[in-house]
Amino acid sequence: MKLKSFFMVFVILLILGNARATISVTPLVKVIRLNSILSNTTTLTLNVSGGQADITLEWSNFTYTTLNANKTSWTNFQGTDTIEINVIRTTEENKSRRFELNFTCSTQGCNNVTAIIETRIKRYPYLLFDNISDTYCNQNEEVSPCDSFRSLINAYKTNDYYHPCPAMYYILTGSETSLDISENYLLNQNCSGNHNTLTNLCIIYDLIRETLNDTEDIEARNEIACLADKVYHNLNNGDPENDDVQYVDYDFKAYPSVAIAGILLSDYVDNSLTYGSTPEDWLKAGTDYLFINDTLHSKAPYYDRSLISLGWDNAGKDFLHYYQNYYVGRFMTYFHIYTRHFGNITSTYPITKEWILTNMWSALPNGYETNLVTGSNCRRYDPRYFLRFLDSENWSYVAYHLDKIVGDTTLPNSRNWDAAGSGSYACIAYTLYENESKYGKAPPTWTTHLDRDSFYQIFRSDWSKKANWLSVVTYNFTMNEARSYQHGDQMAFEYYSKGDYVLPDAGETIYRDDAGYGPIDSKGHNTIQISDNDGEMHSIWKSSPTVCHNPAKIESYLTNNLFDFIEVGIKDIEKVESTDTGGNRDSNDYEVLTHKINWTRSILFPNKEYFIVLDKVDNNHQRLIYNLFHLGSFRHNLTNDTYNATIEGDLEIEGNVVDWESQSFGEEVNIANGSELKWNTTNYYDEELQTHLYSIPGSEISIEKHWIRIGGYELKNEVDHPLVRFKLNSSEPLYRITAFYTRYTTDPEWSFEELGITDGAGDGSALRIGGLDFEDIAMMYSGESVATVGDVMSSDGEYTFVRNRGGLDYFFCRDCSE
Repeated sequence: MKLKSFFMVFVILLILGNARATISVTPLVKVIRLNSILSNTTTLTLNVSGGQADITLEWSNFTYTTLNANKTSWTNFQGTDTIEINVIRTTEENKSRRFELNFTCSTQGCNNVTAIIETRIKRYPYLLFDNISDTYCNQNEEVSPCDSFRSLINAYKTNDYYHPCPAMYYILTGSETSLDISENYLLNQNCSGNHNTLTNLCIIYDLIRETLNDTEDIEARNEIACLADKVYHNLNNGDPENDDVQYVDYDFKAYPSVAIAGILLSDYVDNSLTYGSTPEDWLKAGTDYLFINDTLHSKAPYYDRSLISLGWDNAGKDFLHYYQNYYVGRFMTYFHIYTRHFGNITSTYPITKEWILTNMWSALPNGYETNLVTGSNCRRYDPRYFLRFLDSENWSYVAYHLDKIVGDTTLPNSRNWDAAGSGSYACIAYTLYENESKYGKAPPTWTTHLDRDSFYQIFRSDWSKKANWLSVVTYNFTMNEARSYQHGDQMAFEYYSKGDYVLPDAGETIYRDDAGYGPIDSKGHNTIQISDNDGEMHSIWKSSPTVCHNPAKIESYLTNNLFDFIEVGIKDIEKVESTDTGGNRDSNDYEVLTHKINWTRSILFPNKEYFIVLDKVDNNHQRLIYNLFHLGSFRHNLTNDTYNATIEGDLEIEGNVVDWESQSFGEEVNIANGSELKWNTTNYYDEELQTHLYSIPGSEISIEKHWIRIGGYELKNEVDHPLVRFKLNSSEPLYRITAFYTRYTTDPEWSFEELGITDGAGDGSALRIGGLDFEDIAMMYSGESVATVGDVMSSDGEYTFVRNRGGLDYFFCRDCSE
């Protein structure tokens, strides 16, 4: 009996002696906040079961963040122990740190455990606001457009497509359903998606961070970092020689997106990301690379230039006009986030301020967009989201511009361009929109906007909706966007007066099967065309993706209250638009002239009353030289599938009515030899207008029924209109003077008269313009001696202008000695 008992005790002791201890630590993941304090404490629970164990606890500290534990070793330990952990950071620390606490068991057969403690040095929300109740819209939800933003947030509260709207709805209401949708999206991307996904993840995390448990928090940050690393890599696929830069519809959104991730995760450290990028790299995409020098792309034409320079000129004007729709919402978001954390982005990168202002100074007098490239006479509301970055003076200017167009229905077939009018950006705009009237609404103190840094020059008499206005294109930059460089609009102009668009660009049609996409060639613009030995008409081949082949150089300009002018020239024009076997022009390719030309176009705007266009073509070869004028009006009937709509306007050539509407589409008809046309329209204020144009030397005038997009962006806006050509066949230089003005038909008509030049040993032309209370003389001349025009003027200037109003009022000349 005693022997049996002894044997049983021996077996039990043997079993106990061979028992394996199991170690566990709870929680395995812990996040400690060090955002408002420099020290914080937490606890871990160590549990050893199944046997005794010898355990040591080790970790590595950081320079500015250190961890201490009240106990780091246990001998023959079994049971439960609470470990007090204290983490301290210094003010120099700018990273959230990850501590790996390694519990190592030296007893045979037991396991090791690693617990993770991560610090957080930021408070959330962080990106868009500190407290939603401090934002203007939250305080004024009944005021437009805040009411619209809030309605859209409500509409998208459970919509899994319009992120981050459900997260915003959660912030406003505490809705658990919206929170669940947001958390599910945030935690289940598995490093998939693109720059849009990345931006959504950043904002969702920022909004709902405080609802995540510690494990979810770490998982979410790692997912955002993984995707940011991937999107950053995809900016050039890891190769600076990669030339696949889709700047408008991809890169202009992707660069700010990774920068937003860089700001959100500026405290993030992980050296194991697939492509090895860091938050510092991501931020550079939206700062140095976007605005200074994009070293991610080192192949021409991208070398040693910023990404933004591919889409904007040096004055901030977008080359593509309409295409800013692709990126304006992302810029709205990014500019706001950048400014919250680094100061006003317009101070750091002044070109951003210039870009914000461009939609104001380049717009038509009624506030609508022009027909430049992809423009379509729509109302652009987007500047309202960028007012907060402007000083009070410029704020009031843009607010005045917005007051013209917001809610305006003058052009009934137009539309609004509004980044936050629908979709996800409405939910972001709710947090950043400011009262547009905060600094009042006032027209700018200047009118005409001429700038060598820009490709787009604007003459303007005043800031009323019926002002006299003219634009001229002066491309002098390399761009890689086909929608811009293919347009043959070099030195082309557009003209608006008294509420109507009477000499517009033909714009860009999209929907008409009978015309195709266009007009990209020079035929769609108010420019010149010339022939060469082939007899076909060509115009300036503006650019290819890598070179601006015929840059328009602004030689001189002047702006004041009395007289505005600009002189733009292109020298040694050799490359011109090519033609295919059917005679159609192709702006994608070029031909080489057998005899080069120089072309100078100067615009005069005397007393801001009317315009004079001076075209000098240095020519010594027998050729055709055409001046093209597109006649338009906002009034037109609406195109349908049969393409049978036309501009509403009556045309007179040399005093005779021309039934241009009865012509076949695309048919050019020679009308008369002469200098004068009158174009009669009615503006949308129901006022009858007449545009009176006079051009010398007298030429053969033809009319073609062509197409135009005007007054909106739809098929119904793609209508027919008269294309007028003034045609010369000459081996001599061209000195063309074209003057035009618009009057109400109840006002008296002006008079024009071609004048002879005497006493000068050179060539030129002169025109008298007789207004209501003035007589003007405009002369172009090239010669060594002084030329005389009648008994009123003598000059040896390249061009000269004199205003007489009961005597000499003022005198202007270019390169003259007297």
